[in-house]
Amino acid sequence: MMNRALWMSGMVVVVIVTLGFNSNALAQSPGPSASVPLMTDELMSRLIKRTLAAKKDRKIDKRVAGIFGLNDGSVDLPAKQITYSLPEGKHTILVCTKVGSSDIFFGLVHGDSTDIYLTDTTGKLLAAAIWDFNGLRIITNAQAAEKFKAELALFAKEAAELPPTGTAPLGSN
Repeated sequence: MMNRALWMSGMVVVVIVTLGFNSNALAQSPGPSASVPLMTDELMSRLIKRTLAAKKDRKIDKRVAGIFGLNDGSVDLPAKQITYSLPEGKHTILVCTKVGSSDIFFGLVHGDSTDIYLTDTTGKLLAAAIWDFNGLRIITNAQAAEKFKAELALFAKEAAELPPTGTAPLGSN
């Protein structure tokens, strides 16, 4: 169980921090007739800005960085993180703060498994992995697509509650 948490913090002790999230909005899952929020450029920009405002520095575990080909797997990546808990698990966004990086990670820790999604400012799924009792392994984007969209929808709903930035993230359309 500890290994799953390490991807988020790069430390042995993980402190989960809830920073200004409207948990009531997040806890209300859209029903079949409700529209699912889409992650727009503006909403992604709000979410990135909010995440980068987090006070504590975090790390993306070197094994996660390595499996996604972001480095050789020998060095953790610096990041800012926001995590919140809902009944189905802990939802996390990490924005890599390495100079020149546009890497963003979404994750869901649930039960004995962690789903990890790599994206950038576009919100497009670039890669996905699962970390469970079998270890850390890449899964196909097709296998991850539905759950990734659900994570984006949760964060888009939250980002809609944040103040507008007036600008979209660099590199977005």
